[in-house]
Amino acid sequence: MTSIAPDTTTAGDTITPCPPPWLCKATIYAFAYWTPAAAAKDPAFASAHYAPLEREAPFASPEWGTPRGGLSMIQLIRYTETPTGPYDELVILPGSFEYPAPDGDKSGKKTLTAPRISRIYVSQRNTCWNGRKSEYQLNTVGTTKDGASVSSDAARVCAKGPDPGKMGV
Repeated sequence: MTSIAPDTTTAGDTITPCPPPWLCKATIYAFAYWTPAAAAKDPAFASAHYAPLEREAPFASPEWGTPRGGLSMIQLIRYTETPTGPYDELVILPGSFEYPAPDGDKSGKKTLTAPRISRIYVSQRNTCWNGRKSEYQLNTVGTTKDGASVSSDAARVCAKGPDPGKMGV
């Protein structure tokens, strides 16, 4: 069994900006499953698929999309070569969401449906910061149950703010 790529940054380290696009090498494990529509409508769905800090954010609100279920996926990705070094990523895609069509949508539909990623966990702070800064991804630096994969202070959420350089990540 292989271990999770360690977070090699520490609280005092400087985050190195790595603007996109990134050329990466990785191994991807994708696990597909079906989320029934009834399960997607259950109020517990949001608490199960959004991190506590993000559950109250606008993008998790019904105005930004209503869960509809359908084809869902969990991805485990082991990046071996990236601009920020090797790291692991866990992606949770709990199915499709119905959302208001943007103004000017040529389909004529009032709503559209598309899959949505609700959580992304990465194993290093540098990648979390760069994902939030460059891609506006809602990465969270994760840790294993035993805490061995990352430094003890790295398991907090990297919040997207007006100036990510001052986030204190």
